[in-house]
Amino acid sequence: MPLLTIAPGFHLDGDWPGRLLVDGRAPDEAELRSLVAATPSSHADHLCLFRLPAHLLEAFWMALEREGRLSQGAATTLFAEVAGFLEYKSLAPPAGAVFEVVARRAGETEEPRHCLDWGVANLGDEATHSEVALGESLVRLRLDPGEGYRLPKDGLQAAACTLGMAGPDLRLVIRRPEGPSRFAESGGRGAP
Repeated sequence: MPLLTIAPGFHLDGDWPGRLLVDGRAPDEAELRSLVAATPSSHADHLCLFRLPAHLLEAFWMALEREGRLSQGAATTLFAEVAGFLEYKSLAPPAGAVFEVVARRAGETEEPRHCLDWGVANLGDEATHSEVALGESLVRLRLDPGEGYRLPKDGLQAAACTLGMAGPDLRLVIRRPEGPSRFAESGGRGAP
C-alpha cells in the first residue's frame, strides 16, 4: 500500500492528524502508523508531499494579473522553473512530462479514479483537498497553497475535492509522458 510521506529536502508541516481525514473523520494512531511513513522518503511507491517556493506562486499570480490569463510564454517559463526546482530537490518529473493548469469551481468533489499523473500542486490562495484511496480507506489530504504531491509510480485512486473552498481551485498538473489519458479509464478531467 502506498504510504504518505514528506519528500526529503522539503520543509512542510507534518501535522498529519490535521492534514488528513480517513473515511470522513480524524485518523486514529493506528491508522496514522499504517498510512504515514516514519521518515521522509522519495520511494517510488509513496505519495510524496512537496512545497513550491513562494516566488513561483507569486510569478503565477503576477502573470494572471498582468495578462488576465496565463499566456503561453508565462506558462512555459513557470513550468520550466517548477521542473528545475523539483529537479534541484531530487524530485524531478520524468523527461517529457506535460504541465498544465487546471481550474475547478469551489464546492465540488469527484468520484475517485485511477490517476496515472506524475503529480499535482496547489497554485491557489487557499487550501484544497485531494481524496486518495489508500488500502481500504478513502483519505482526504489537505494541500495548503504551494503544496503538492508526487503520486506513486503505478498511480492510485484519486479525486479532487473543492468542498469548503470560497474561490476556484487552481492546480498545476504534471502528467507523465506515456500517453494522452490522465486516467486509466476514460472521462478524466485532470489530476486530483
